[in-house]
Amino acid sequence: MEVVVQAAWDNLQLNASIQLPATAQFIGLSGPSGAGKSTLLRCLAGLTGSAKVTGQWENSRIARVRTGLVFQDSLLFPHLSVGQNLLLAADFAKQQTYHFDEVVLGCKCNHLMTRMPNTLSGGEAQRVAIARAILNSPQILLLDEPVSALDDTLKHDVLKYLTKLARSGLKMLMVSHDLRELALYSEYMAWMEQGSIVHQGASNDVLAQLTPSMPNFEQQFSVLKGALKAHLPEQACYAIECEGHTLYARHPVVSKEQAMLTIDARDVSIDRQEANASSIVNAMPCVIESVSESRGGQVMINLMCGRSRLFALISQLSQERLQFREGEAVTARFKLR
Repeated sequence: MEVVVQAAWDNLQLNASIQLPATAQFIGLSGPSGAGKSTLLRCLAGLTGSAKVTGQWENSRIARVRTGLVFQDSLLFPHLSVGQNLLLAADFAKQQTYHFDEVVLGCKCNHLMTRMPNTLSGGEAQRVAIARAILNSPQILLLDEPVSALDDTLKHDVLKYLTKLARSGLKMLMVSHDLRELALYSEYMAWMEQGSIVHQGASNDVLAQLTPSMPNFEQQFSVLKGALKAHLPEQACYAIECEGHTLYARHPVVSKEQAMLTIDARDVSIDRQEANASSIVNAMPCVIESVSESRGGQVMINLMCGRSRLFALISQLSQERLQFREGEAVTARFKLR
């Protein structure tokens, strides 16, 4: 994939170049507010006549492909029911690529079909807007913060469905401020600042580049990967084998018997007790790789368990009391989420 977008306005100079493997199917785009992310999507969708858009994604010239765009606002036709909005999109498709009922179920809209747009919550309207864009059978789907109004369960359900569509061939570029979402669901990422792409590549690589420059410790998180051991429906969670230890998670991303989850640094505690000495079910023996200087009364502990990295955010008071040091063996714990 190689796409260049150039445009100029009084408040923004857009000169964005995305160069990623042609096989990339699900690309995440993030960056600070005002960086030009939404404007970039509008240019790619052909909604900004003054922009120059060149390049191609795999075998498709970007300026000539059928593109779907999901705005932050749903923009549903207010005089049509949800079902009518979706049927209209399917009717406008040149050819029906996706089965209507499957899209409705995948976007969790099956119970909304008779509702009018003015009766929908923000999250419900977002799900309908995503379904409508898919039913229009685009070759490329552009998504601007598409799940920002959804609760965690629905958010993961919809993103898992989008990932399934991407693996089946639908190319996607999704804007999100939530790096955890992009770490779990996008194969590749791009980071945008002041109208330009400043980092891009495999999601793990981009996140590693961004971590040192994150403005505050509370934004830091870890990505853990392992083999899926079991689905435990009675406990509403999954068991995952990671670095020889069993971890439990509510919403891991599962693909081909492999699972992935994110852990916020502020959700990790560390101690010198044995791994099974707490009611917190997730525990990993780790070695402290580094201890940061205090920032705003908080200290970041960088931990390694085998080849997996964890961050633990603790208070300066805790560090002064416990005196954790580089090279020390500890147990990292985090709750089932």
